[in-house]
Amino acid sequence: MVNRTIKAAAVALAASLALVSGVGPAVADPVSVNDRVGKALVFLLVEFTGQVQIPFNDGAQWSDDVQVAAACTGYIVDPTGFIATAGHCVNTADESLKNELREQVVLDLAKKQNWDKAKAVAVYQRALNESWAIRGGGGDGDAPSVSVKAKQASGPNQAIRDWTTLQVVASQPFKDGDNAVLKLNSSPGPLTALPIAKEAPKTGEAITSVGFPAQVRRVSDDVTLPQPSFKTGTV
Repeated sequence: MVNRTIKAAAVALAASLALVSGVGPAVADPVSVNDRVGKALVFLLVEFTGQVQIPFNDGAQWSDDVQVAAACTGYIVDPTGFIATAGHCVNTADESLKNELREQVVLDLAKKQNWDKAKAVAVYQRALNESWAIRGGGGDGDAPSVSVKAKQASGPNQAIRDWTTLQVVASQPFKDGDNAVLKLNSSPGPLTALPIAKEAPKTGEAITSVGFPAQVRRVSDDVTLPQPSFKTGTV
């Protein structure tokens, strides 16, 4: 499996990560910020599955299922289990995602056929140039399939203690706003929604960006989730 690191860009509601203040000016103190938004932060584990059509000399064949994993940040926006994140975190039409699936197929072929690095690179470049066709996992649909699970970091703010499946309710591509709304299949109970600032932050105002950026390691049930990162700065 290839780990796909996706930086969860600020969704519209998180565009004011002055929104962390809830009311009035934004604050940049991580302790205060965590008190206000910690219960709403969610670690998202996203897995894309697809098949790639390989143009062998004796005819094109579909590969077995290949997968690409991604880590993103989500924000609870409704106590019943609605979660917002960046649209690109679940966008199955993204060309860079398709290229990663193509890359994984080439890596599998290289391993099976004992190619050297030069040949593997050449075949991968061909896959990109020819835009090898992609379909869903198990041959279902004309786009990769996506599954999303959520969990919160351990500590006093953890309400979602076990990996819980989410459904993608709606999403936008990057050019249209880059937002997505997800829904927990089963909620552990009432959740705490992210407080939203009444006004967008002004130029020069202190803000704190909160989330799980650049998570490159594999995260599973037997690995402790990282605590959220706090980055302070100004607009």
